[in-house]
Amino acid sequence: DTYRVEKILFGLGFTQVDLEKDPLSFSGGYQIRINLAKLLVTEPNLLLLDEPVAGMNHSESEELASILKKIKKEYDLTIVLIEHDMKFIQKVCDRVLVLDYGKMIFEGKPEDMLKDREVIRAYLGDFDV
Repeated sequence: DTYRVEKILFGLGFTQVDLEKDPLSFSGGYQIRINLAKLLVTEPNLLLLDEPVAGMNHSESEELASILKKIKKEYDLTIVLIEHDMKFIQKVCDRVLVLDYGKMIFEGKPEDMLKDREVIRAYLGDFDV
């Protein structure tokens, strides 16, 4: 119903004025929010997001991290991310699985991810740490 859709849109940062605009007129960051709204209307249990912050600046990435944390809690969602932005991952994820050429090299908490020798080698190169 209309009330539910508006509640979702307002929760994602849209205003009443925004609801009158052409959806294609919004910036890339808001396009992501529009897509999230479309998904949330279907009442999913799981969101699979493939590189959601690709092409975003730092501010947009920060906003999306906040939004994802909020909707994860509010809608009791499991969110699976495929992402290369380690800072974003650390802000959004409770659990991390890191792959290197299809092989799992780390599974654990985000705060431990960048301390792991295999993760460092795979993403930063070989050097003594």
